[in-house]
Amino acid sequence: LEMARMLAKATVLRQRSERLEIRSPVDGVVISGDLRKAEGAPLSTGQTLFEIAPLEEMVLEISIPEEDIGHVALGQSVEAVLHALPDRTWAGTIERIHPRSELIDQDYVFVAEVKFTNERSLLRPGMKGRAKIQTAAHPLGWNLFHKAVDQVRFWIGW
Repeated sequence: LEMARMLAKATVLRQRSERLEIRSPVDGVVISGDLRKAEGAPLSTGQTLFEIAPLEEMVLEISIPEEDIGHVALGQSVEAVLHALPDRTWAGTIERIHPRSELIDQDYVFVAEVKFTNERSLLRPGMKGRAKIQTAAHPLGWNLFHKAVDQVRFWIGW
């Protein structure tokens, strides 16, 4: 009887593993996660196994140095060129600026987000490039010297 019970249990487990399917609520590309690490480990409902990035709409994250954040605002125009696609310019507007600075590459920066539609699936998560934000117009002298003046004012405490 014990052997029959174990065979029945093994049959049930085999059938469950044959019908096992991992599904994502969104279509996209797997950008993080490893099935080998989760294989054989107990899982609970809702536990994150993979990070999926949808490809229809992409979010460009722009690192803005903290000394320049005072000149950037929501709704400003952005033009971006990606290293992978240097012949193409992406245009959009700033939709969100993170309220707290982050340490990225030994610099404290604020992250601004710009959404783009990925019409021909050219954009992929992790692409890097350069972005230019259209801010208020200033005289040439201000553009050349305002950072140096701000540093001197910071040092003397004024």
